[in-house]
This record gives sequence, structure tokens and C-alpha cells, in this order.
Amino acid sequence: MNSNLQFAFVLVASVAALIVIISGRFLIERKKQRARYQLIHSIERDSKINNLTPSSSDHKDLFSFTTQVLDSKYGEWLKKTGNKAGLWEKSEFENLINQKIQISIASFILTALLIQVWGLPIAFLFITPLFAFLAPDLRLFDRARSRIESITRSLPDTIDLLNMCVAAGIGFHSGMQRVAASQDNPLSQEFSRVLAEMKLGQSRSAALSALSERLQIESLEQFVNSILQVDRLGVPMTRVLEEQSKRLRNQRREKAREQAQKLPVKILAPTMIFMLPSLLIIVLGPAVISILRSFG
Repeated sequence: MNSNLQFAFVLVASVAALIVIISGRFLIERKKQRARYQLIHSIERDSKINNLTPSSSDHKDLFSFTTQVLDSKYGEWLKKTGNKAGLWEKSEFENLINQKIQISIASFILTALLIQVWGLPIAFLFITPLFAFLAPDLRLFDRARSRIESITRSLPDTIDLLNMCVAAGIGFHSGMQRVAASQDNPLSQEFSRVLAEMKLGQSRSAALSALSERLQIESLEQFVNSILQVDRLGVPMTRVLEEQSKRLRNQRREKAREQAQKLPVKILAPTMIFMLPSLLIIVLGPAVISILRSFG
């Protein structure tokens, strides 16, 4: 009877947590649709007037919990990591925080009922929701890391395409449009954002500086600095792009050699842990058995 009662408690907790998650997802989807609708109308309004006016939704969310989290130091780290992972809009960060809150509430409900049923320590009631709130950050960090690696790998080829466009007389701005339209990778998405910012009135130097500050990749920062020097000093664009492409390829080659030289050291530890004991057993096993028999 006690086992049936415990099973019923766990089932009720699971259903309650599932209801919380589903209802939260529904609210988030409605909020996404409302944010897209407001974004479209704000773009149409901004295309008619030059000055930007704050929307009413910003005043409504001014004292909300998600806005307070985004304004904290943790929110600054979340924004930086989210920008590297491809999250740009404020609504996307608010949806992420709302999802984290839902997971924390669901884990709190499950933990509370498991404490009542199985007698877990009361500390789990505080540790589990905190872990559930911070767990999505690991996935976001891994997504940002993989996206940064993808941008670093595709940067030399993208610079070659830009160099071909500029050498053909298309122009740097049109070359970025060609690259953003012809490729489907994180770097082309970042170029699309740079072009969108330039259409909204930012200068090319300001948009590229924002790109460099947003991603914080050393090779990309050097590429942006070279483009800014072209704007300031009037250096030929084709020569700068060609030099940047060669430099990035040399850096990638040197990095590959460095990784290859580190490989024997990395293989040493698994070899000592997994292969050496088995070799010792094979080599010394018969001798140990014969010695035991002789002294037996």
C-alpha cells in the first residue's frame, strides 16, 4: 500500500511539473508572436520617422523579474554568451530566462514531493531548483563555443570570397551581401546583421566594430581593424584582404601543427591507465602464478 501511495505521489508530481512546463511554453510562444508583431510595427514606424522612440512594452517590462535579471551581472554574462551563440533580440533572452524559471519551478515541485515520499534531505529543496535554473547555461555556453569555432574556421574562405568580389569591381558592401546570401553559416548570419545595422543608419566602421566586440575573436578583430585602416588611410582593399587571408591560413596551419604536437602527450595518460595494466598482467601474470605455486 505504501509503495502504491509513493507511486501516486510521484505521478502527481510529474503531472504537475509537466503542466507547469506546457503552460509556460504556451505563454512563451504567445509572447514571441506578440514580440514579432510589435517588431514589425516598430520597423514600419522607424522607416517613416528618423528618431527612435521607446515602445510601451519596455515600460511594462521595466520592473519585471526578467528585466531585473538581464540588468544584473549575471544578465550581462548571459547577453555576451547569448550574442556569441546567435541570440540577438531582447525577447529571446527574456524567453530563455522564462524557460529557466519554469524548469526551476517544476524541479521544486518534484523535489518537494520526493522529500515527502522518500525522505530526501531538505537541502535538495534549494539545490535542485538552483541547478535546474543554471543547467541551460551549460548548453548555451557549448552552443556559443561551437559557433565561435565555426566562425573561426570559415573566416579565411569568406575573406577569399570578399577579395574575389572586390577584385571584380563589385565593392566591399556588395561583396558582403553576396557572401551573406550565398553561404549559410554563423559568419554569414553575422554579416547579415552588420548589413542590417548599416541599413538602419550606422556607419560601416561602427557596425564592424560592434561585430568585433560582440564575438571577441582575435582573428576577426584583426580583420576588422584592417578594414578600419582601409577607411582611415585609403589602403587598397584587395591587398588588405589578400594579406588577411594569407595570415589567417598561416595561423590555422600553425595551430594544426601545435595540436598535432600535443597529441602524443594527450595519448600518454589513457595509455598508462588502460593499456599498461593489461600488459603487466599479460607479461607478469604467468610468473606470479608460477611463484605462488612454488611457495604454495
